[in-house]
Amino acid sequence: MATTCLSCALTHGTKDTIGGVVTQSSNFQIRQDYSVPISGFMILATKRHIKSIDEFTQEERLEFIELLYNTRQKMKIVLGIETIYLIQEEDAAHFHLWLFPRHPWMEKLGQKLKSVKPIMEWAQQNLQTSENREEVIRAVEKLKESFKAIMP
Repeated sequence: MATTCLSCALTHGTKDTIGGVVTQSSNFQIRQDYSVPISGFMILATKRHIKSIDEFTQEERLEFIELLYNTRQKMKIVLGIETIYLIQEEDAAHFHLWLFPRHPWMEKLGQKLKSVKPIMEWAQQNLQTSENREEVIRAVEKLKESFKAIMP
């Protein structure tokens, strides 16, 4: 079945994401961003079409905070990412939250929220290498392994 919804395609595996799904619950998936090759750039996305956190069911609210907390904790402990930006916009078919890591190399491109777009553009132009892709996949694999202990 063909779909025009990017998140549905990612959720159902008809579109590849770098390294595959990190972990998932009944209502959410955690995965590496599919187009921006920044190690540790995680997306927490709903499996169903909703645009806003205010549309979450009670079950989704509980799952969301657990996944967000566990993912952030693992990004810090397993990947050594000290700072992230949480970014959410309500203009997509699926609610998704970016867990955007701050790596030392990003400092030259600015700080705060205004730096995210230039960083993403720089990454898309300069990090599309096999070496970087392998680094991104290693980070995904480390996170997958760390989730096995709590979400078999």
